[in-house]
Amino acid sequence: MVDRTQAVVPGVKIEALQTGTGAKFETVSGNDGQYMLPFLPLGTYKLSAQAPGLKHYIREGLTISASERKAIDIQLEVGRMAENVTITAEMPLLQTVTVSV
Repeated sequence: MVDRTQAVVPGVKIEALQTGTGAKFETVSGNDGQYMLPFLPLGTYKLSAQAPGLKHYIREGLTISASERKAIDIQLEVGRMAENVTITAEMPLLQTVTVSV
């Protein structure tokens, strides 16, 4: 896992989605930028990788066959930081006034 300048990118979340069954397999790249998804069932996959500040990488149509070992080198590009804003509005408490005679 490297960026455009070939610098190692640790801590990237990688997900392999088996398109036929919807099964998800996840891992995170290590400090050396390497990742492994061992023992994937045979089938076709969509591979995605994401890390803060980098563009979301998606590769579709990866086929895993019997006794096959694939090396997928992922190069991530700098992207815009996404901001999530959560607004929580609370109702003001009902204020009552006591009238006395």
